[in-house]
Amino acid sequence: MLMRNLEATIAPYLEIDGVEAALLASNDGLLVAAMGGGGLNLEAIAAYAATTISAADELSAQLDSGQRRTVTLGVAGRGLIIAPVTDDILLIIVGQDHAIRTLAEGRHP
Repeated sequence: MLMRNLEATIAPYLEIDGVEAALLASNDGLLVAAMGGGGLNLEAIAAYAATTISAADELSAQLDSGQRRTVTLGVAGRGLIIAPVTDDILLIIVGQDHAIRTLAEGRHP
């Protein structure tokens, strides 16, 4: 039942054109739930996303800019968004550039 609830949380993101995967991960980088992926190593993405958000927290502290909200990363036609859902859980969306831009601009389910 818990897994169905977690999947229900991330499933709407897969309806966005260009989104390839939606994940929930712990701040320690452990994969909690995932949908999609099509050959992507979702466990590795969860681990690296946790490291990335940790580095963003440190950078925010150095800039005295307060607590981070999201991190967006773009690479050669693809990208991802990492956003805290709770103090312990991260939402990670992986997709094509246009999908990530849509989400970054706040147009999402």
